[in-house]
Amino acid sequence: MKVIYPQVQAFLATTHGENSESLEALRKKALENHVPIIDRDVESFLKFMIRAKGVREILEIGTGVAYSTLVFAETLEKGRIVTLERNSLRAEEAGRNIEAYQGPVAITLIPGEALESLQTLEGPFDLIFIDGGKSHYRAFFEAGVRLLAPGGMIISDNVFYQGRIFPGATVARRNRTSTRAMQQFLLEALEPPRHSVVLPLGDGLLLSLPGEKEVCP
Repeated sequence: MKVIYPQVQAFLATTHGENSESLEALRKKALENHVPIIDRDVESFLKFMIRAKGVREILEIGTGVAYSTLVFAETLEKGRIVTLERNSLRAEEAGRNIEAYQGPVAITLIPGEALESLQTLEGPFDLIFIDGGKSHYRAFFEAGVRLLAPGGMIISDNVFYQGRIFPGATVARRNRTSTRAMQQFLLEALEPPRHSVVLPLGDGLLLSLPGEKEVCP
C-alpha cells in the first residue's frame, strides 16, 4: 500500500543511488517474476542508516532471493551479514545469488525456520531487519532483541500489511490472523520502554530502539 502522492514517488525515483549492474539485474528479474523485494524508498533509507550509524553487523530475517541482503553488502565497507530464509526454494536461489557476490562482506545464509535459527545465533548485531512472515513479527522482534548491540536498531518492513491493519480495511479470511498479529505487534513495539516510530516508506517501515535492559550487555 503506497501512502505518498504519486508525484512525490516520481520525484523520489529520480534520487535513488546507483547499484552494481548485477544487483540491478537481480532487481529487474525479481520484479518481472513478481518476487517481493524492498521498495526503492526503503532501500535508500536503509543505505543511509547503515552509513550514518556505522553499521558493521546485520541480521536479516527473511532473505527472499537475497536482493536486500546484497543491498546491505554493497553498502557496508566491511563486516558480516547473517540472513535467515524459511522457504527452501527461495533459499536455494538466494544461495546462488550470494555465491556470485565478490565483495569483502561475509554473508551467511541459514535456511530453515527463523525462530529456531534465532535461538542458536550469537550477537551482537548493529541492525536487525525483519521482513519475514507477518504473523511472526512479534516473535522475531522478541528473539532479536537479545542479539542487538547497545545502540543498535531493529527495522521492520511492510508493517502496514498492504493496508490491512487500518480500521475499516477489508481483510480476507486467510489474512485475518496475521493481520491481528501485526496490529498487536505494532501496539507493543510503540509502548515504553521501547522507542519506535513508523515511517510512511514502502508498505510501512517501523524503526525500534528496545529498552536499555533488553539488549546484549
